[in-house]
Amino acid sequence: MYYYYYYYYYYYYYYYDPRRTNDLTSPLSRYRTGTPSADFMVVYASNAPEQFDWAVNDRIDEMVPFELPERQQRVDLLKSHLTAQLLGNDGATPITVDIWGENGEDVHGLIEEAADATKGFSGRQIAKLAVACQAAAYGQTDATLDADTFRETLASHVEQAAVKESWEAEAMREYSAKSS
Repeated sequence: MYYYYYYYYYYYYYYYDPRRTNDLTSPLSRYRTGTPSADFMVVYASNAPEQFDWAVNDRIDEMVPFELPERQQRVDLLKSHLTAQLLGNDGATPITVDIWGENGEDVHGLIEEAADATKGFSGRQIAKLAVACQAAAYGQTDATLDADTFRETLASHVEQAAVKESWEAEAMREYSAKSS
């Protein structure tokens, strides 16, 4: 789950570090003295808000959760990002896209397949998948993205996401061991 804290500055700190707590609380201490103000807003954003020190959490007034995209949202994101990366090439070598029909219909069912495979992906991860599809197409001698190349790229990104998730799990275990 992604949390976005509405305030003015954007900070992303994944692991608790006392030095970082001071960095996070300084802007609030300088400007926010407990009196409401419409003059500024500080925004903290984190994938791991539980890692913030209590001194930081105590100064957060509003928390707004942003969930990961649901299946239909992933379909829409895939279509949008793939169209932008594959067809909006701004004067570069045109890419031949053999994964959908002329009217954008999912003739091979690849977008639906990708939406299922990318469960748990963020919008940013889906955008990076589309960029990787563009790179894969340009890696072909005729700049074509066909079904096999799309599936290989998708499988690679799903595998990479699993590796990154294992790194995150390991980091959380290390953090828990340090804080115990």
